[in-house]
Order: sequence, then structure tokens, then C-alpha cells
Amino acid sequence: MAEDESIRNVFSGYRDLLKLKSVDAVLIATPNAFHAPIAIEALNAGKHVLCEKPMAVSEKEAGAMVRAAEKAGKVFMLALNNRFKAESRFLKSYIARGEIGQIYYAKAAFIRRRGSPGGWFSQRKYSGGGPLIDLGVHILDLMLWLMGYPPVERVSGAVSRHLCDYKTREICAYKADWSLPGAQDVESFANAYLRTKDGATVFLETSFALNCKEDKTFVEIYGARGGARLWPLEIFGEMDDVLVDISPRLGQSNSYLEENRHFVDCVLNNREPEPSIRQGYEVVRILESVYRSAHEFKEITLNNSAASGIEG
Repeated sequence: MAEDESIRNVFSGYRDLLKLKSVDAVLIATPNAFHAPIAIEALNAGKHVLCEKPMAVSEKEAGAMVRAAEKAGKVFMLALNNRFKAESRFLKSYIARGEIGQIYYAKAAFIRRRGSPGGWFSQRKYSGGGPLIDLGVHILDLMLWLMGYPPVERVSGAVSRHLCDYKTREICAYKADWSLPGAQDVESFANAYLRTKDGATVFLETSFALNCKEDKTFVEIYGARGGARLWPLEIFGEMDDVLVDISPRLGQSNSYLEENRHFVDCVLNNREPEPSIRQGYEVVRILESVYRSAHEFKEITLNNSAASGIEG
């Protein structure tokens, strides 16, 4: 590959790459369990970091990443491309203008009827979890971002493994390989219910496999003046005492390209990226609490007075 594409530098390990002074920034797209150690070493080596989601597999690791980034003074950005879709950006701006009013409820789903990636995605030691940490991270961040990232105070969740090793003939792009050792030790379905400090509630559900009619991905926001839904983008409200539905017409955008452009702009102009590293930390903290709630069969109260994971 390197020979065919005239790639000058090829390494057998990432540490050799980090030694290159000509490298300003790195993209980390490894299995989740390796995000934290590689990111911390990259930051300590003076590199800016664009890291695939989730930020880490535990609050402890995420906190160590925050400390490393803030000590190094380098840009750390989490790759959550859904924020950069044209519909998401429009809705964020619409909400910021006060058109939705105070948001008191949000719900979202990222559901696959049969769609486990298999491989390391289904091995907890590499992934940290199943669809909740792989797919749920997208819709959780998007909901909290649209709501202005209110502090989450209470978390309740449940997980299921009833369809972890399904034998159904694949009907999607994901061809699960169940032959790998330990390839079935994550959940196949998860849901969560959150309450924020200002009294808003958030509900999400996600699956690799669920006996539902079809795959679905959506985010819904409900406010005192109106509501909205992604995807596609629809806005619900009133005009002259009449209910109205609005369907904005937006051009197509490449969310991955826009995400990369934003990261480069932040590096070149010393700007704080979005998602910010502390928002990435908060998502990991919430997801870890959802898993804990599911395993302990109880509601979890988050300590927002001090981010213990960041302080170490």
C-alpha cells in the first residue's frame, strides 16, 4: 500500500510516528480501549488530537485525557460527525434563537433490527460495551448539545443480551463474525432515562439487534414553544393559533468532511473545538453510569459538584 501510494513514512507502532516533529496532529481510529493511552501519549508528545468516539471506555480514562490535553495546551476534539450535518446545524441555530423555547424533554433512538458489527465491537475488553457506547454516544451527545449540555443529575438504564449471537442471515452492511473468542460479551440492546439539573428528561434506546419492524434513527426535541425532529428535519409549532409543520430545505453536506475542516480550523487558529473535551468526558461519565445502573438495578445519582474523574 505504501509503495503503491508513495507513502514516505510507515511504522509498525504509533510511538515511532509521534517522534516525528513534522507531525502536528493525529487521528485516533483504533478500538475504543486504546483511545486513552494513545491520546495521552500523543498530547504529551505535543500533538493535536482528533479522536474517534467514544472518547474512552471509563470516566477514569476520560479524566486522564482531559488533564493531559489541558496540561499540553493542545486541541483535543472528539469525532461526532452528526453535529456537522446540515440539519443538525440548522436546528441548533433555530433553538439558539429561542424558537423552541425551554426544552423539557428529548428522546432519541439508534436501532438496528439485525446489525451487529461483530469483531472487536462485540468484545468488551476492546469496545467497552455494545450499542450503547457505539451508537448511543452519537444520539446522547446530539440531544445534550441541542439542549445546551445541561448537567445530568440522575441516570437509570437497562441492557439486554437476548440477541447477542443471532444466526439471522444478514440484511445490512454489517457482517458479524461470531467466531472470535469473547465476541458475544456485550449487550444487544440498551435504553436509558436521564434527568437534568433544570428538570428536563432525556430518553434514549439503541440496539445492535432487536425484534422490531425496521431500523430507525431519530432525535426529537420538545420545548415550551415548539418541537423538532431529526432525521429528516421537521419543526412543529403554532402560527396565528394554528398548528404548523415546517420542513426546511437544506443542501447536502458531508458531515465527515465538515468535521475534519472544523478540527483543522481549531488547530490553525487556536480555537476550542466542538465537541469539547469536557463534553466528551461528560458523555463517557453518563454512559458509564447507565451501565452501572443496569448492572446494579438502581438509579444512579451523579456528583456534579466536583468532576472527580478530571481532578484525578
